[in-house]
Amino acid sequence: MTNLPSADCAAQMQRGLSEILVEQGEGADAGESLARQTSTALAESTRGPRPFLVAAPSGTDYEFFVQKKRDVCLLRLYGRYHGFVSYTNNLTYIATRPLAGCECSE
Repeated sequence: MTNLPSADCAAQMQRGLSEILVEQGEGADAGESLARQTSTALAESTRGPRPFLVAAPSGTDYEFFVQKKRDVCLLRLYGRYHGFVSYTNNLTYIATRPLAGCECSE
């Protein structure tokens, strides 16, 4: 994303991450904390449009990416790993949240 350091985009990213993590079974406090930490780390890096991993205290790792679709950015969860069990869905995705106020590159 090109404007993640902006307050509006950062808030949308945190909200989207937190909602998806809680939906996947993480506790509300853990989801909010992970979302805040991830959003801050992404805003401070120059990763470009690459997937990123969120490692939860529950032992589950989540793989996300941000996709540009027309005039909106979409936060997509496409992989989940816990121990030797993995689930990947890169066709319809596991979960998606729009990131209103964010600008993303191709």
